Amino acid sequence: IWATNLQAYLPIIHQAQQHPKLANILLGNAQDAQQIVRFLVCVAQWTNVLRVWDTLAGQVKQTQQPISNAEQQILECCLALYNQTLTDCQAQLQLVEQGAAYNYEQHQRANHKGERVQTVLLQGLLNAADDVVRSAVVLTQ
Repeated sequence: IWATNLQAYLPIIHQAQQHPKLANILLGNAQDAQQIVRFLVCVAQWTNVLRVWDTLAGQVKQTQQPISNAEQQILECCLALYNQTLTDCQAQLQLVEQGAAYNYEQHQRANHKGERVQTVLLQGLLNAADDVVRSAVVLTQ
């Protein structure tokens, strides 16, 4: 029964395999059945959640494009699984609204103009204490 529940993570693992940098963090060189275990062990560690976010941040800063739906699903899955290691609190993504005033304490600019958030390339990351540990990456206008 427990193995059936683990199969729910296979689509996320397949998505991670399509992204070499994320696959390196989340899967290493694990093969087939070992990949699920390796994935679960990796996302249970906060440093690996940060590495996934940092990898995506580097990508969006370079491309000036938001993360894909698949990358968003990977990030959300990593957070959801990491949060299962916590008891009283939850790490979460920092929601930033389009049109919000740029705030250097809450946002990282991927461009160098404007004072309003035009596009959120990558949501920020809040730790379990609700502190911003990675500011949202945004394009401003």
